Amino acid sequence: MRLDDRGRGHTHALSDLQQGTAAKDDVIAWSGSEWIAKAPAGSSPVALTNASAFLASDVSMASANTWYNGPSVSLAAGKWLVMASATVGRTATTAGHYNLRISDGLTHYASVQQYHASVANNWAALSCNAIITLASTTTIQLQANGSIAADVLKATTPNNSSGANATGIVAVKIA
Repeated sequence: MRLDDRGRGHTHALSDLQQGTAAKDDVIAWSGSEWIAKAPAGSSPVALTNASAFLASDVSMASANTWYNGPSVSLAAGKWLVMASATVGRTATTAGHYNLRISDGLTHYASVQQYHASVANNWAALSCNAIITLASTTTIQLQANGSIAADVLKATTPNNSSGANATGIVAVKIA
């Protein structure tokens, strides 16, 4: 606060202030020698990097208990949130299991399994997520398998399809 020539304080209306170097959402802070405009503590502009890939066509999983590659993304060094989802099933009436994982081929970051009852044309939706820290650019892929020969990893949902987006992998760089 400034003092007038008689030692009294005075005020200004907010409209008397000028913008100067302030940006939208800045706050007023004391620098130690003057009042300045700055971003609130703990805030920073968000610029997210992301990558995604989806199956363009079905993948026939001809052999039981064999991992098949689905879509993959190439991710730069950093920390990533990776989300994978798949529609998998079979037309046969044999009970079995489906498995889904997020992997770079050597390290498996997340996995999930679902039991499939002995019902024909029963399709399962599986998903798993992982936070992955990479030291260098790495290909991360969705992999699936089934315990029965002739399972199928689907590109589109079998009923009421909304495009080739039933099996995919999405990654968002978080640091």
